[in-house]
Amino acid sequence: MLSVMHNLVTQAEISKKTPEFKLNTARIMIGMMMIDDHIDDCQYDSIVHFFTNQLHLSKEQGLTLIKQAENNNQENLIKVAKQIKADSSTDDCAYILSLAWRIALIDGEVVFSEEQYLNKLANLLEVPDSTLNSLKKEQEQDFPNLEERNRYQEF
Repeated sequence: MLSVMHNLVTQAEISKKTPEFKLNTARIMIGMMMIDDHIDDCQYDSIVHFFTNQLHLSKEQGLTLIKQAENNNQENLIKVAKQIKADSSTDDCAYILSLAWRIALIDGEVVFSEEQYLNKLANLLEVPDSTLNSLKKEQEQDFPNLEERNRYQEF
């Protein structure tokens, strides 16, 4: 999963964005990764290395955002989303959602909590439902064997 994060971010135009944009993008990506995966010590060190080398964040910034993601709560997500929304276009916001959705898909399974996280984030970023649905479908095309049995919650 970490190599996918590396490829996604380095292929993007993130290098031209502000440090705050990069930091908030990283927060969103880690938040999605934490939804269904526990990050062990090796992954933890790899993520810090990725952020320092690819996003040019200090080690302290990397550790801080990982801790924030581990303690991910609604207040943190709202704060990050407000910062992103204030400094970004709708296209930038959609791009961040696309990265986060790809992180959710990379393990080959989509679970309800990942779907909810992305939907909530899209709402906070004011990305239209039609845009969100399009970017989900676009990303899902790369995963033809996607396991979706836990994607929707039955009532």
